[in-house]
Amino acid sequence: MRHRITKAGRRVAGHSIPFGRDRHTILEKTMEKIHPRLHVLLARESNMAIIIRRGPSKQTCVIGWDRGTDEFRIGQWFKGKIYHHRSDISPDGKYWIYFALHFSYGRTWTVAAKTPYLKAIDFYSKRSAWHGGGIFLKNDTYWLNDRYATHTLQKKEKN
Repeated sequence: MRHRITKAGRRVAGHSIPFGRDRHTILEKTMEKIHPRLHVLLARESNMAIIIRRGPSKQTCVIGWDRGTDEFRIGQWFKGKIYHHRSDISPDGKYWIYFALHFSYGRTWTVAAKTPYLKAIDFYSKRSAWHGGGIFLKNDTYWLNDRYATHTLQKKEKN
């Protein structure tokens, strides 16, 4: 296969892609549109589920899904990533635990919150993407993936 070197010094197979305004037009025509990715967390003992919608770009939306009535409730949008494989929903579907990364600040954290919202009931800050997240053992007890201990959910009562 023949390779050519562009003016910017990039090696391109067969043809060169121009830079500037023309580059974006060519790339838009040749690239397919990337659709949002959906990940679903199902509660073990109820009809509640959480849908984590990743996209467009670096945005995530959390949606509550009552599978009994087939109703959807949009929780919140988040400019960052929620690691679905490190998240879990409580057996009764009232709470969930998730591991998140904020792109602008480069911070990560694990949070226990009410479904389908992101506001923390319990908050555990981290400085890296190693470990993080957790799983529910009971409706109000969860195991953290980085502290190697179980925790009871600290429910805050409204006055």
